[in-house]
Amino acid sequence: MRCLVYSLFFIWLIVGLLAFFIELASVSLFFFLSFAVGAFLTSIVALFAESWAYQIMIFLGNSVASFIFLKYMFNPHKQGGVVTNVDRLPGMKCVVTKAIIPHVPGQVKLEGQIWAARSLGTEMIFEDDLVEVVRVQGCHVLVKKFNSKGVQS
Repeated sequence: MRCLVYSLFFIWLIVGLLAFFIELASVSLFFFLSFAVGAFLTSIVALFAESWAYQIMIFLGNSVASFIFLKYMFNPHKQGGVVTNVDRLPGMKCVVTKAIIPHVPGQVKLEGQIWAARSLGTEMIFEDDLVEVVRVQGCHVLVKKFNSKGVQS
């Protein structure tokens, strides 16, 4: 009887090690790691419970729980999305280097780089005018005009 208990323990231990090594060899985002955790915990349970049905339920429950836990803990998007350098451009002030005509892009110099720019409205914005970036749309920045006092016009 004790021999059966130890053999079940070692079977679950081997299953856990196989799942762990498959996880190391793949880029499956903790999919096989959750099975490894489930198998390792089931190997401990196998020392106390001989029922295969009970062990399989423990294995599946622990695997699902660890999958959910690992996805939550290591999810790169849980803080509201990936922030890039482009996300900080709205609200920045820049100078027009090529006039912006409605429906025809111009250019602005933004932090030392030249960007294609479109007007948010239908107004013409002339060279050397101060503008504010409203949003980035594709490879263009949408801008609105600022007057010399810093008040939006």
